[in-house]
Amino acid sequence: MVLLTRVVIFLIIRATVVPGSFGQYGHSSAAALDAIAARPIARCEWEFPACPSTRDIREKSGSL
Repeated sequence: MVLLTRVVIFLIIRATVVPGSFGQYGHSSAAALDAIAARPIARCEWEFPACPSTRDIREKSGSL
């Protein structure tokens, strides 16, 4: 009886805490992906030409 009560409580809490779109695109919430995509890009290669890209560093070190 105690186990059944704990399972029911777990399912009720899970239903209220987990977003409805969770699992739509794998182990993530679809609403979170939309919110992340709406944010501006913080860093791009063409905005910071002074910062070398990983490819440039590899080419100079000969590890490509």
